[in-house]
Amino acid sequence: MADIDFVVTWVDFDDPKWRSKYTKYKPGNTSTMNNSTRYKDYGTFKYWFRSVEKYAPWVRNIFLITDDQVPEWLNTKNKKIKLINHSEYIDKKFLPTFNSNVIELNIGNIKELSNQFVLFNDDCFLNDFVSEEDFFRNGLPVDMGTFQPLIPDSEFSHIVLNDMVLINEWFKKKDILKKNFKKYFSLKYGVRRLISAATTLPFNELVGFYDGHLPTPYLKKTYTEVVEKAAKQVQKTNENNFRKSSDINHWLIRYYEYCTGKFIPRNSDFGCFFELSDYKKFRSSIEQSKHKMVCINDIDDEIAERGKEVLRESLAKKFPQKSSFEI
Repeated sequence: MADIDFVVTWVDFDDPKWRSKYTKYKPGNTSTMNNSTRYKDYGTFKYWFRSVEKYAPWVRNIFLITDDQVPEWLNTKNKKIKLINHSEYIDKKFLPTFNSNVIELNIGNIKELSNQFVLFNDDCFLNDFVSEEDFFRNGLPVDMGTFQPLIPDSEFSHIVLNDMVLINEWFKKKDILKKNFKKYFSLKYGVRRLISAATTLPFNELVGFYDGHLPTPYLKKTYTEVVEKAAKQVQKTNENNFRKSSDINHWLIRYYEYCTGKFIPRNSDFGCFFELSDYKKFRSSIEQSKHKMVCINDIDDEIAERGKEVLRESLAKKFPQKSSFEI
């Protein structure tokens, strides 16, 4: 098995220096994609490192991407940790950036990064033992490459739609179905996902892929290939300091992998996505290790405040010991 790296992005909204910069560049009308909730740390990031050390000790390196920030508890002397500032891999003319799409689309520029890597957000945690084969097999990413109609239910949907416009320019639905039908309709996805995928068959164009909002395995070679192929749209996204509906995002690379058949189907119960308001469900999943990965999405309301408390309590209970990534 070739080396596999983990990449995780993190920001500390409470850092006065960073917040001053954020305030200076923040647009007058801040959309839900860019409000302060998207940049807040819930005090759970140390548990991300504890989960990695416990459940994926085989990982080669952890690339922590920040805007010149370092968690005060982080042991930067740990040889597996590679601190990467935005200025080290993003063209300075696009900085500062508060746009997660810019931060993620340029990851292929990190020279030390292994060809096989898994992209995490800091709200996604390993929840049970995982192996290299859970992310890559036969040199290909393991993922749920199946169809689902795109539902325009948020500002973020515009970004996904922009990805799909490019995908439909590059691929013909009938061609990819002919080549990889069994991958798109694998029994590993479960009945619910297969029914959802079947509803897209009557359309001539590709109308969307299933997005599980979980850490994504990528091949750096494919990552850079797609970014170059979509150079015009990447340039336009890079120019936006904050996320805009005209952006594209890193899911475009994942969709490209699906359409070229360069992936291995993954079981649907491998990971699960929760909102902070679903604290009863994610507490059970975390404490009983029902899924190997969990993502706890950040929302901001009164119920979510209780969710944050439950999340911290559940993670502290599951990972009570410091990791070697902590001082």
